[in-house]
Amino acid sequence: MLLSLALASTWLIAAGGCRSTQDRGQVRPTRPTSTGSTQLSYRTASGRVMGITIRRPPAARGLVVLVHGGGFVGGSRADMDTWAGLLTADGYATATIDYRLGGAQNRERALERAVQDTVAALAQLRAQPTLSPLSVVLWGYSAGALTVLRAAGEFPDRVRAVVSLAGYEQPAHIRRGHPPMLLFNGTADRAEPVMLAAATCRAAHAVSVDCAQVTYPGATHTISPAQMADIHRRALIWLTRISG
Repeated sequence: MLLSLALASTWLIAAGGCRSTQDRGQVRPTRPTSTGSTQLSYRTASGRVMGITIRRPPAARGLVVLVHGGGFVGGSRADMDTWAGLLTADGYATATIDYRLGGAQNRERALERAVQDTVAALAQLRAQPTLSPLSVVLWGYSAGALTVLRAAGEFPDRVRAVVSLAGYEQPAHIRRGHPPMLLFNGTADRAEPVMLAAATCRAAHAVSVDCAQVTYPGATHTISPAQMADIHRRALIWLTRISG
């Protein structure tokens, strides 16, 4: 499925592609006011302790794990606070996570480390009695989108669905049984080209995996407020359908 939207507003980014200060891609975070947050930590394979911020409304519909961008060299879980606030207000429990940064000169190695950390964070979340019954959605932006797509493919039994903002997955990593994917991409994104995301969905469809892509003509890499509202609306509709 490919949806093309001619929005007046675009994803705003300065020239230069995927750098730590530009690649975060979120509107400045606003703290949710109606639901308190809980701090948790997990330990990476290397022994480092990393943070998780959990927000859980009453009678949560599911758990959305949010993974930030930053080109694997920058960013933090606070970059996803705006998304967490929106989704918590929609009735989802959310968890924003930190992961190890560095080593962007070897992107595949940095991605592998981010996937390891995301899976370790997910294991810690699943160990929490109030969260363990909830189905899990992975949601990431840019480097975080690459991370959640790869993590879902490697551990499909732990993930119900994936939402990717400005990301893609290599076709070789898409296999039958991969969780459903929803991808949002700008056609003028030079950091993570839209053609790579289109190839993700083609590979998914070839093995009967649910994959939908929404494209924004002329949009680049960073998400504007108007774009955020549209993504939010479409993602909620899609998640409701996926959840049955």
